[in-house]
Amino acid sequence: MENLLKNELHLEKKKRKRLSKNWKLYLSTLGVIAIGAGSGVGIYYGVQTNNNPTISANQDLVKAINKENYLKTIAIETTIEQLKNDITPNFIKDQLSENIKNQFNDQLFKLNQLTHADGSKLTNDQLMNVKAIDAVINYNYGEITNQKTKLTINVIVTDQQIVDLINDKTYEINNQSGVTIAKIENQITAEFIGKKLTGAIGNAYNQQKLTINNIVIDGQKVKNSNLIIRKTVQATIEYHYGDIKNQKTKLKIVLINKEQEIVDAIKQITYSIIMPLNTSTDEIIKQITPNFIKKQLNPKLKEFFDDNLFKFNQITINDHKLENNDLKKIGVRTSKINYNYGEITNQTTSLKIYVYTTDHQFVAAIKKASYTIKATIGTKATEIKDQITAEFINKELTGEIASSFVAKDFKFIKIKINGQELQDRDLINVSTIAAEIEYQYGTIISKINNLTIKVTSL
Repeated sequence: MENLLKNELHLEKKKRKRLSKNWKLYLSTLGVIAIGAGSGVGIYYGVQTNNNPTISANQDLVKAINKENYLKTIAIETTIEQLKNDITPNFIKDQLSENIKNQFNDQLFKLNQLTHADGSKLTNDQLMNVKAIDAVINYNYGEITNQKTKLTINVIVTDQQIVDLINDKTYEINNQSGVTIAKIENQITAEFIGKKLTGAIGNAYNQQKLTINNIVIDGQKVKNSNLIIRKTVQATIEYHYGDIKNQKTKLKIVLINKEQEIVDAIKQITYSIIMPLNTSTDEIIKQITPNFIKKQLNPKLKEFFDDNLFKFNQITINDHKLENNDLKKIGVRTSKINYNYGEITNQTTSLKIYVYTTDHQFVAAIKKASYTIKATIGTKATEIKDQITAEFINKELTGEIASSFVAKDFKFIKIKINGQELQDRDLINVSTIAAEIEYQYGTIISKINNLTIKVTSL
């Protein structure tokens, strides 16, 4: 009986050992360590970083990612959100070795953010110019968080962006009605296309990549017969750019009857000339040149204006030819320019002649006048000076000069006798004194020696 009990106890111990061992193996598959505690089984939870094969493999994979220098080429004006959408598990694992790539679990990869190498935030405006940016991918891989790997972002302009910019434009050329399609085709060059392209995308345009194929109207190639009547023709330029084929952009062909349209435009303009008083008609006629006429035309007509076709005939005022006497009064003269342009003759357009007086003309007139002041013995020098006013000066002027004299422009400075400023002692004897007035008119400082001071007895 005693032996039987011993055998049963021995079997129970073996059974318990086997159960404990199986439980430990089961827990270890869950990443949980089992330890003995007295006669029972105790457990605690924790990641096995050294012994767990799965964790160890993930750490090796992250190390491999962090050693890489990733490269991403994007089009200018890409947004940060669009760029982040491209940083996918496939993007990350494609640069890894086959060994590591095969272990990569797409579900474990999570992108946190993209930053500059110094940790500062990447912004949309930093992707608006062509350049290379040193950046960092911050990510998690499973339970391994806040990892970093290098990313070089190459911001470029794509051919498609250039094509989109070209296609968004409306090009325009101006020609005389009757122009040939051959001439228009010569105008539509790669350089012509590039002139309208601006900004970073325009700067990347490459003339060598552009091929002009056709100029069409409603799908049909433009013919000379389409270009006879004065009008605006809505056409299309068909072209290739690099590997991007069969592209289209708008072309406006403006056709004009050159000579008549230029004459019509000149007729709508009122030209003007500003001339000093007493200018001769010859001086005005010298200014009526082809350049004088065309400089006020709009850019389109200015381009077509032919200097050799313009011929000046005469200037008329009040139905008579302009004469010198018409320019002897200050004010505005409304006149007409009579001219020919090519085969179109005897045309007129308005001309306003503004006649004015210059400071030099006032100074010259003052110099020609004679001034006299009467004084008695003992008069003070200051009393003489006080008489030299704008009114005193203007009283001796005549004609248009006198009527246009501006009192506020005259400033008296001093009176001199024999080079010395007038003194009281110069006025103590009966005498006739030749004096000099120094003054300013407008911007001119001048002097005249045409002042006579007559000193008499009381």
